Amino acid sequence: MRSFVAKRVMHRFINISSLFHLKYQTNSAQLCSLIANTNTD
Repeated sequence: MRSFVAKRVMHRFINISSLFHLKYQTNSAQLCSLIANTNTD
């Protein structure tokens, strides 16, 4: 029973982390471009 709950929790955590990864992937790309722009100035 405990292992089943642990698997559900891990699955939920993986789903949440993947959602955050998709959300912040574009933000990190914009951040990298901003850093590149400031470095060139």
